[in-house]
Amino acid sequence: MGEIFRRFSYWGYFMALVITVYEISRYKAMQIDKIAILSALGSVGTLLLFSAVYTRKSSNTKEWRRGDNAGEFRIAPQSKRNRF
Repeated sequence: MGEIFRRFSYWGYFMALVITVYEISRYKAMQIDKIAILSALGSVGTLLLFSAVYTRKSSNTKEWRRGDNAGEFRIAPQSKRNRF
């Protein structure tokens, strides 16, 4: 799952760049209003937060769990199990 988020973060960076370039070109041509600028800033901010913060934290958590014996399960001996 971490690999999917990491690859999507590259797409997020690319889309943030495309949105920014498009909005700057529309602003220079004076063909944009305040609501469009605010929605573009919200989209770019969300993409950058996901790509820079969430993806990095999820990959660090995966590495931390790997070294913490997350895949080991211990079964109690027969005498210590609850019997019904």
